[in-house]
Amino acid sequence: MGLTASAPRAPLHQRDIVIRGYGREDGLWDIEGHLTDRRSHALQFPDGERAAGADIHSMWLRLTIDASAMIVAAEADTEASPYVGVCGTIAPAYAQLEGLRIGPGFRYELRRLFRVCVAART
Repeated sequence: MGLTASAPRAPLHQRDIVIRGYGREDGLWDIEGHLTDRRSHALQFPDGERAAGADIHSMWLRLTIDASAMIVAAEADTEASPYVGVCGTIAPAYAQLEGLRIGPGFRYELRRLFRVCVAART
């Protein structure tokens, strides 16, 4: 079943999140995510204009985990962001995830480690 027909409308924003898992030859797993945001119209940001359809955000994250769901490596990269002073500098902070186990309490630890980012969104 699909959605019913909508009222006439025009596209404004598109966010894509792609997450892939890989089994490695060394027995570890890589979980790799890519987030992109695009707008259908041009936007002006402090670091310049983004043309219609251009990436506003393009961010990558790779977590390497072991069989017990322990994060043994974390790497992030920001290819595009509207606010270089905030978005563009966050990537190294993801190394804080190393040593955490994905399971009970994981979300609490994420909020604790990245409380500045969470506070900025509320």
